[in-house]
Amino acid sequence: MVYFSNMDEAQLIWRLARWIGRRESGAARLSWTGGEVIVRLHCGRVVSIDGIDPSLLATRLGCQPAGHKDLLEEGRALAKAGSISETQAIGTAKEILQEAIHTWILEPGRRLDLVEGQPDIPEGPSISITHAIVELILSDTTGRVHAKVLPDLEVLLRRSPKFIELYAPLRLSEDADLIVAKITGQRTAKEIAEHSPHQPDEVLRLLGALVAAGMLEPVPVALTARHLELSSTPVPEDETKPRRLPVGWIVAALAVVGIALGVLGYFLAGSRGAQVEEVGTWGIVVDMGCEPQDLQRVLKRAEENPTSLRAVRATLDQGNECWRLVWGAYPSKSLADEALQSLPDNLVRGGFQPHSMELEPEPTETTGARPQN
Repeated sequence: MVYFSNMDEAQLIWRLARWIGRRESGAARLSWTGGEVIVRLHCGRVVSIDGIDPSLLATRLGCQPAGHKDLLEEGRALAKAGSISETQAIGTAKEILQEAIHTWILEPGRRLDLVEGQPDIPEGPSISITHAIVELILSDTTGRVHAKVLPDLEVLLRRSPKFIELYAPLRLSEDADLIVAKITGQRTAKEIAEHSPHQPDEVLRLLGALVAAGMLEPVPVALTARHLELSSTPVPEDETKPRRLPVGWIVAALAVVGIALGVLGYFLAGSRGAQVEEVGTWGIVVDMGCEPQDLQRVLKRAEENPTSLRAVRATLDQGNECWRLVWGAYPSKSLADEALQSLPDNLVRGGFQPHSMELEPEPTETTGARPQN
């Protein structure tokens, strides 16, 4: 099996990402030329940071060091002393951690060691490793970091098993949600960026951030030797010769075309005086909610049924941001209303009143086909 060669340098980043995405507890040792950091995690939260000089934290905060070897414990101690707020101390510790991860990602000679296990859980605040990595990559406008995470854009991106659990708490922008809604596991990173109405660099930063944080899994596109053989095998001469269709087939085909044109002309003539149909792209809303748990439910259902359900973001008059789960795509409101009578029993959430709604057209992609009832 042949893979794109420049994927090799991203393997350690992807390995760390998969470990983070599983929300397992243990320790990760990230080392590079001239430095290292040891991060201990408990269920996705950083509870300990070793390998970085803790006095750097006091220097940035403009106070005296507390003398702890653990950077995060140093931050807790400085906050407990009262001169620095807990938010400021832990926030600065997170920035120092992000700088270390930034250096590790850009370092071509990076190394990674992972150890499973339950670390000691000290009292006090911790840091979300998911938030830290997403913030790190989204804030890097140079493009260098996401290019290391996704060195080749010809990889399929699929959501990790814990995608909803990890993504919903981020509370990213509407633009990010719209991009995420198009990640079905059947598009490459390049296709997602090219088909989005947003700037490609912004899309790739988001994709890189979600991959590095373990929410998206890259799957290299492979070319098997069998495929290469098939593409190079000459076609037998007799298969290249044009074949004549029987005369009876041609006559039958012309008859069918004639009948179809006649029926079309009849309907066009009969509709001249009819009321103008309200056309567009319509769907049926089968679920809706405005709370974080609603977002998780809607996105999960859309992910489980990508061919027939889609998540559509909505902003209500009060400014609340909600999500609708929409089924189907119909060329007119009347057809959508008609389909209301034949919705599958398990499609509508209990207590919700389904209704039709007009959908915004996809900027660069065609609307999906009408699902079968």
